[in-house]
Amino acid sequence: MSPVLEARDRFEQAQKHARDAIDEARAALGLSIKTARNKSSVKQDDIAKALKLTREQTRKYERYYEDWVEKNGREPAASS
Repeated sequence: MSPVLEARDRFEQAQKHARDAIDEARAALGLSIKTARNKSSVKQDDIAKALKLTREQTRKYERYYEDWVEKNGREPAASS
């Protein structure tokens, strides 16, 4: 039974890594939106239209970035 339990543990660990990667990518998107708005003076409406989102959704990504940095104590890794 031990190999089955070990396989399950590896699977659960892989799921956690995947969730962490998705969370960091979401934070990186929020950072990119925030940077475009603040440094490049791109309008929130233009970003929302380009991403096919609402303005509220773009704000949520920005807030997610801010919360992620507060929780993790670092900036998200740049997406490649």
